[in-house]
Amino acid sequence: MKNENKCPRRDFLASSAKWTLFLTATPLAGCTLPPRVLRAKKGQTVSISLSDFPELSKDGGAIKVVTPNRRSYIVRRLGNEYLAHSAICTHQGCTVSPNPTGFQCPCHGSTYDVYGRNTGGPAPRPLHQLSVEQEDNRLIVYLTRQNHQETSR
Repeated sequence: MKNENKCPRRDFLASSAKWTLFLTATPLAGCTLPPRVLRAKKGQTVSISLSDFPELSKDGGAIKVVTPNRRSYIVRRLGNEYLAHSAICTHQGCTVSPNPTGFQCPCHGSTYDVYGRNTGGPAPRPLHQLSVEQEDNRLIVYLTRQNHQETSR
């Protein structure tokens, strides 16, 4: 007699695979989502409208800025100030991701605090910090080399 409640192995494996994919693709509480990206125009500065990026209205909120020459930066709000750092790890050039305590390099585990200072892993130097000015409802991030400075906090 055939049991109608049994699930054939093929159906069970297919169902299990779908649930595994669903659960791994669903953000869980406490996980950090990647920041939204601003594709910057060519130039020595990037202008960011705060009304276009409401995540920068919250303490700890961050966005990623990508320039036409594929350089990546993270702009983050800390209290009443805005900071911008290169998103390139000083160890071997991987792209770091922001998290609530700073930045994390996915390649070799280097970590940085919210000011870009290296706090762990093989990174030999802090992330490069950029100059940021606020003008009304707009941030101006200076990308030129002379405005790069090592984080000194």
